[in-house]
Amino acid sequence: MKRKGFFRKALALTLTAAAFTLTACGGSQTQGGTVSQNETTDKVVTYATSTVWDGFNYFATTNTNTDEVIEFLYDKLFDMNADGTIQPRLANSYEVNGTYDVYTLHLNENSYWHDGEKVTADDVVYTLQLASTADQSWVRRDTIIAGTDDSGVELSEDSIEVKALDDYTVQFTLKAPTDELTFLMDLKYWFIVPKHILGQYADADILTAGYWDAPVASGPLKFDSQIQGERFELVKFDNYYLGAVDFDRLVVRLMDASAITAGIMSGEVDFTKSLVALDVKSLENTGNYVIESIPSFAYQNLVINLSDSLFSDEKVRVAIAKAVNRQSIVDNIYLGYGQVINSLYPESHPYYNSEVTSQYDPDGAKKLLEEAGWDFDTVIEFQVPTGNEARVQSSLLIQQDLEAVGIKTSIVSYDFATVLQNMRDEKFQIMLMGAEGTAAPNSYTGTITYFSHTTDEEILADINNGAAVLTYDEKKGYYDDLQLLLIEKAPILYMYSPNSLIVHSSRISADFTKLNVNMNKQIWTWKVDK
Repeated sequence: MKRKGFFRKALALTLTAAAFTLTACGGSQTQGGTVSQNETTDKVVTYATSTVWDGFNYFATTNTNTDEVIEFLYDKLFDMNADGTIQPRLANSYEVNGTYDVYTLHLNENSYWHDGEKVTADDVVYTLQLASTADQSWVRRDTIIAGTDDSGVELSEDSIEVKALDDYTVQFTLKAPTDELTFLMDLKYWFIVPKHILGQYADADILTAGYWDAPVASGPLKFDSQIQGERFELVKFDNYYLGAVDFDRLVVRLMDASAITAGIMSGEVDFTKSLVALDVKSLENTGNYVIESIPSFAYQNLVINLSDSLFSDEKVRVAIAKAVNRQSIVDNIYLGYGQVINSLYPESHPYYNSEVTSQYDPDGAKKLLEEAGWDFDTVIEFQVPTGNEARVQSSLLIQQDLEAVGIKTSIVSYDFATVLQNMRDEKFQIMLMGAEGTAAPNSYTGTITYFSHTTDEEILADINNGAAVLTYDEKKGYYDDLQLLLIEKAPILYMYSPNSLIVHSSRISADFTKLNVNMNKQIWTWKVDK
């Protein structure tokens, strides 16, 4: 028996009925072409970011900032709102079978590629097939769909079990029963790419295809131009099925924080989420712009290299956890715009374990280091990615806290891509790393193994068992235990969850409190004055 409907109550999260309505406005839905732009546009919005994007090939990156800027260009099947509810995008609705291992998605029939071709189920199937191909070493793969190995690589050519039942219906067969929220959150990261363009290339040649230099996508904006590592420009796509945006051109610029602050004050920058709380505070009541503070599921970790013999004794790792004053970071760097995380989930998360308490105990940290026979002359390399100024500033407080208990560190800064690769290759001692969490509990657990490379059997058992069961109550038991284990064994340290701090020109109007601005800005809902 199949259960139908888009948003039933899933894991105690009520999915809003308003999200069902996917009416289009602002452009014809009956023609495949696009309306050409005037050479001189009337409305230009400038979006500034301080973190470089990795290009437009999202298969080859896990850089969240890349996702945040290319989401203007590409479309996806589902998305998540700020409150954790699911929003339909390219998929209007879905059905799941009684054993929760076959999901059938129904696509919006009014979606077009920017070149005028229709978006169909074949494009969705092709995107997932491409992600699983053995001919590329993509860093992004889907590991829950049947027909792939544990790393998400196809078992044979096109063996991944994603099928087009007709032009607008896609069926996903999973390796194991999977609850609805986890499945939908899994799909929110998949930007759909055009088979009629990329399909002409062999899988082995996709990475170097010229397509990525000027991609044809199906999102609310079309690619126009790019100066690599400096800026790119997108223009309005009149036939976007959720409605055309209320401006003509979006300019995405890479700028440092001081330039962004100056740009906001001068009116050169219309929108940013790259400023830290101190910068935002300095802007209060000094210009024609709006400051928004939005709680998020994002979080920051202190990652420990478990393969380094310095950290093989869990007493050393727990001592590091006890040494760091997380509340000081939230108070001094984020000016209270955030919350402390002591283990896995923030207190606002539905899977938070109320038995989790503050770990801050510098005296206890010193005692554990002495018991572990720590060499207090040792200097640990502390890798910090550049670009996120708040994270950079927090590293200085963490360094001071560690120094206070006798752990010496040397901060080494690299660009984000380098730190990310060092983390994957275990070429570090400790480092700061962040991620975007969701209401789905396993969106957090995946980073435990991905970041820390832990092989601890108890931790892995809770992760795997929690993913295997379907109800909130069943999952809660495993994830409650996992949160306590993470404090006990400290393979990775959860630090804090910052609010999203948005600064935008007053010419932009939108209800940002309801938008997940990390990866769901819903720019087609913005109203923009000239």
